[in-house]
Amino acid sequence: MLKATIDADIFRESIDAIAALVTECRLHTAEDLIRTRAVDTANVAMVSLDLQSTAFNSFSLQPEKWVWTSQR
Repeated sequence: MLKATIDADIFRESIDAIAALVTECRLHTAEDLIRTRAVDTANVAMVSLDLQSTAFNSFSLQPEKWVWTSQR
């Protein structure tokens, strides 16, 4: 289970940057970060984002999981 608290502006800016290229992505959660890698539909551009646990006000996770998100 992931329990995390982050400033809404930081999270919104991160998601907006991803949404500029892709409509869907998977978020991989690890012990100390949330990561995503996604390629646009034309396979021209790739987005890569790592949100380190230090960016969060609180962050705890057990165990590692994949989470699917959609911007639709």
